[in-house]
Amino acid sequence: MPKGGRRLWLRVLGFVLSVVPATLAAAEHFPVWLEGEKGTLSVFGVLVLLLCLLPFRRALRRALASPSAWQIWLALLVGILLIRHLAEGMLVVAAVAFPTSLAGAVCFRLAEDKRGEETDA
Repeated sequence: MPKGGRRLWLRVLGFVLSVVPATLAAAEHFPVWLEGEKGTLSVFGVLVLLLCLLPFRRALRRALASPSAWQIWLALLVGILLIRHLAEGMLVVAAVAFPTSLAGAVCFRLAEDKRGEETDA
C-alpha cells in the first residue's frame, strides 16, 4: 500500500462512520413530507411555524415579561406537544449516531497516528 494510502482509507472510513449512519437514521425517522390523512407535522413545518411567529415577537415578549403560572404551563404543554414526535426520532438518531461516531473518531485518531509514523520514517 502506498505511504499515505492507509491514512487516507482510515480518514474516509471515519467520515463514513460519522456521517452516513446518523444521516440515514434521521432520514428514516423524521417525516420530511406529509403522510396521507394523518397530516404529520414535518420539521420544515415547525420551522415555518416559528418563522410565521417572528412578527409577534415584541407582543410575545411583553406578554411573557412576567408570566403567570398558567401561561408557563400552557407554553410548556404546547412546546412538549410540538417536540414530542421530534424527540422520539432524535432518540433513535442519537442511538445510531453515538456508537458510529465513536468508531469514526477512533479511525480519525488512527489516521493521525499513521501520519506521525510517515513523517518519522
